[in-house]
Amino acid sequence: MSVTVAEHHPFKCLRVQDGLLQPLFDADKLHAARQKLPVVYRQNGAIYVCPVPDFLARRTFFLPPVLPFVMNAEDSIDIDSAHDLDCAEAVCARRLPATR
Repeated sequence: MSVTVAEHHPFKCLRVQDGLLQPLFDADKLHAARQKLPVVYRQNGAIYVCPVPDFLARRTFFLPPVLPFVMNAEDSIDIDSAHDLDCAEAVCARRLPATR
């Protein structure tokens, strides 16, 4: 499964519960230095490899044991908004040779 380093650490995430902000995980982790937290990854949706019968039976790509294929953030842009598309176009423009 292809992954990239998560842009925002989940230990720093909050949720709204009964109208109040609550830590998603341990409140002590909210103030921890990011550099002291373990590196975490997110799926980037680029590559999934698994046996088809297992996928059809379980309906998930996460079928342990799962090996990571770590990709950089620039190759892992999710295009969910016009801003995301602008970012992806800028990356492509920078990578493509200039045409005259």
